[in-house]
Amino acid sequence: MPGLYLTMFESIMGQIERNYAYCMTYFLWELCRLGVDVGGYEDQGVENLRSKLLSHLCNSTKKAETSLQIAIATAVFGLLPLNLEALSQTELSLPACSSKSISDDAENLRKWISGLGEHQQNLLYAILRRTD
Repeated sequence: MPGLYLTMFESIMGQIERNYAYCMTYFLWELCRLGVDVGGYEDQGVENLRSKLLSHLCNSTKKAETSLQIAIATAVFGLLPLNLEALSQTELSLPACSSKSISDDAENLRKWISGLGEHQQNLLYAILRRTD
């Protein structure tokens, strides 16, 4: 019986951790959207958070659930001044005023997306179409 309780506890804790990660990703995205509205895409705080989210996406989420990866990718996409069509093209065309940081982050997001399976890409693009 104690083994059952331990299994239940681990399952519940795993669910709490996943929900926490989703909530934090959404909270950070909302915070940055406010920063974009006030200071623009090149605002230092927006750039820092976009860079950290992208770094986490590219380096830490290989084992993460698809839904968490897509939540983070959606947050990063919302912090870039480009539309879905521009993101899905082979060559990125960003506004002329975009900084190197924005250009690099957009390219890294595009590369990350290209590494997804077809099903994951289709799911992500369907979600991004709704936010674009």
